[in-house]
Amino acid sequence: RWREALARLPEYDFCHLPAFSRLAEQCGQGEARLLVFREGETVLAFPLLLRNLPPETALSLNGARRDVTSVYGYVGPVATAGPIPEESNRRFQAFLESFLRENRVVSAFSRLHPLLAQSSLLEGYGEVATVGWTLSLDLLQSEEQQQAGYRRNHRQDIKKLREMGAVCEEVGPERLDDFLTMYRSTMDRVGAAPQYYFSRDYFARLLADLPETAHLFMCFQEGAPTAGGIFTLCQGIVQWYLSGTHPDSPGPPPAKLLFEVARGWANQQQAHTHHLGGGVGGSRDSLYHFKAGFTHREHVYSVWRQVVDQEAYDDCCRAAWARAGVIPEGDFFPRYRHPGLDVCPAVGGE
Repeated sequence: RWREALARLPEYDFCHLPAFSRLAEQCGQGEARLLVFREGETVLAFPLLLRNLPPETALSLNGARRDVTSVYGYVGPVATAGPIPEESNRRFQAFLESFLRENRVVSAFSRLHPLLAQSSLLEGYGEVATVGWTLSLDLLQSEEQQQAGYRRNHRQDIKKLREMGAVCEEVGPERLDDFLTMYRSTMDRVGAAPQYYFSRDYFARLLADLPETAHLFMCFQEGAPTAGGIFTLCQGIVQWYLSGTHPDSPGPPPAKLLFEVARGWANQQQAHTHHLGGGVGGSRDSLYHFKAGFTHREHVYSVWRQVVDQEAYDDCCRAAWARAGVIPEGDFFPRYRHPGLDVCPAVGGE
């Protein structure tokens, strides 16, 4: 039924697929649900994860409570083509509200997709907040136009890597351990948050459960792996999902050749967009600067936040702060899952 609902929609991405939500569910991130609203020719679908709140999170709540988040990636609601009638949109939001209330949800959060028009679907219900920027490459341009958008040093480094004998190609799951070593090493070097340390089982299931969607590419120098990345393909959108490099790889950064080969593959698959993502948390940091060396086409990255039950939300925050002995700073949502509290796991939070 999940696949049938998506089949009626013109645009969605791999994070909307049932297999990806099943993967999140199997990894203990929550119970997967696809909310589907139908009215005449209008269809809206919204993938969500329901999570139980530990009893110690609340001080005085009556009965078990839950909250809602999204799978890791760019998600949000997707809809039929054309403008959604205002009345239908309001009824969709009422449908969403009813689902959250019936499931005793305290707060709801979802990352939105920078390439899809979603903000208007949620406008007026909760908050759609801009948190950063992402980048994409237009694959409908000619090969020459795509490469002409590269920063000069990126083009030079790709050429130098090839002159050094570096190669990059799609590989099978038998190279997963090589990729995992490089990925974890990269997370260590950049001081990544715990939620980015995905297990081997996560990667193995991703490649096994989405064989037509998730593709592993690796670069080699004299037979030794130097970089690897998982790229996804869905509905004409290629995503640079997760990647890592060997700390001692010779020459220029091999991730440049990794992207170049994946871009060529994306063209062969007749994809229309290669989405590179952005910096950490959507910021214009060093990672963003590196990606901007391939393209300058920028998109706004937003998230959706909704406090469903303000009294319960405040109660959860006070309980979390009391247990941790600290009130966290910043606007992390939901605040009772702030990673600095170490009370309630932050996986799937903002």
